[in-house]
Amino acid sequence: MELQIKEQNGFQYVEEGSGEVLLLLHGLFGALSNWQDVIQEFGSDYRVIIPLLPIYDMP
Repeated sequence: MELQIKEQNGFQYVEEGSGEVLLLLHGLFGALSNWQDVIQEFGSDYRVIIPLLPIYDMP
């Protein structure tokens, strides 16, 4: 599963699924790919939104 990054008003985010919003914030400074299993688990019941933090662009 490859995550599709969306952009709106200068903000980048991942949005998958439909239903009530489940907003996920990453606190461990890991890779965006860490969310793939979470999206697969909850994407069928929730609209999962993950804002991209600037740390994702750093080496």
